[in-house]
Amino acid sequence: MIAKKGTNTRFKPGQSGNPLGRPKRLPSLDRALVDVLGKVDKHDVTVLQRIVEALARKAMRGDIRAAELLLDRGFGKAKATLGVTVEGEITQFLRMTPEEKLAYIKKLECDE
Repeated sequence: MIAKKGTNTRFKPGQSGNPLGRPKRLPSLDRALVDVLGKVDKHDVTVLQRIVEALARKAMRGDIRAAELLLDRGFGKAKATLGVTVEGEITQFLRMTPEEKLAYIKKLECDE
């Protein structure tokens, strides 16, 4: 008798497919970032403040990536919106004959 394909390689009940689990983060990375970014210079300004100031200067000179980074981190990414109203168009499309639908689709393809 031939065994079903893959039956000898399947996990047994109660056996994990990833016994070691998710890899752990470096335990001190978060703390190291806090320590480094929180360091204060002789003018009582933190490293983090210096980084933000540098990004702001670059953004003011027209660096779009720096501006995007500052705005996204400060206010969250903008949600993309589509200004499309389809309710009436769908109803209109559903009422068309098959020939009218084909003509409508061809017109849309030409407009692109």
